[in-house]
Formats: sequence, structure tokens, C-alpha cells
Amino acid sequence: MTIDALMSVIANFRITAKRAKEILSDVMHAVNGWRKTGQSIGMSEEELEPFVDAFEHGERAAAKRLI
Repeated sequence: MTIDALMSVIANFRITAKRAKEILSDVMHAVNGWRKTGQSIGMSEEELEPFVDAFEHGERAAAKRLI
């Protein structure tokens, strides 16, 4: 699902655009340092690799445009 698709249905969940952007910002800040966090707990690059698609993808750019 895309950020744009999610934003198009926020009214269905009684979420304002302002609140949706706040939530998006919170999530972006939470995952921005995912790689460093993994490294800090001893994960190797090989162990981190399977998680790349979950945290580094084109929708991050869409999210950044909104926040």
C-alpha cells in the first residue's frame, strides 16, 4: 500500500490530515535509525540485509514529502 493510498482513506478512520502527518512523522523518526540500532545490538550487515526492503523503499520519499 502506498502513502498516497493511505492518506486517501484517513477520513474513514476519523483521522485528520494534520494527525495523519504527525503519525507518519513519528513512524519515520522511529525507523530512520534502524540500521544503526541493529548494529548497536551486534547484528552484522549480512543479518541486516533481509530487513532492507522493510525500511528502505520508495514510499519513504513519499512520506518525506508530506511531513
